[in-house]
Amino acid sequence: MTRLRISLACLGLIAVAAPLAGQRATVAARQAVLTAEDRRGETEAQRAPLLRALADRDVTLVRLAIRGLGRFEDPVLIGRLATLLDDSRPTVRAEAGQALAQIASGLPKDAPDRAWTTIRDRLIVVAGREGDRAAQGILARSIGRLPYRSAA
Repeated sequence: MTRLRISLACLGLIAVAAPLAGQRATVAARQAVLTAEDRRGETEAQRAPLLRALADRDVTLVRLAIRGLGRFEDPVLIGRLATLLDDSRPTVRAEAGQALAQIASGLPKDAPDRAWTTIRDRLIVVAGREGDRAAQGILARSIGRLPYRSAA
């Protein structure tokens, strides 16, 4: 009977400890992403926590990483973020749209039109086929945020 109680107690501790360890790992990963975003890293190594987080299963972590990369306003990231417009999760697609609009807003006035056109065209296509109404609204707002170069 004592062995049974000890075994049950151990199982109870494992059942409680495992989720707590997972939560600590999630908190640590989110903190790493926020720190990398705050530092505004210019090198691949400095951006590594954000880039790694793009492949995580935690949708909140992925969204934080996307937001952080968009805030860098670096046209080099357009391709990587544009692929996330095809993600299976609507909140990820919406966040990617916002990040791309942020990059477009940071493009210099003399930047080639190709980067801006790529972002605009991709957002229009994705917003048009988006099945999730909330994501579609955010994508439409992202299109509206784009800095148009002329009134035409």
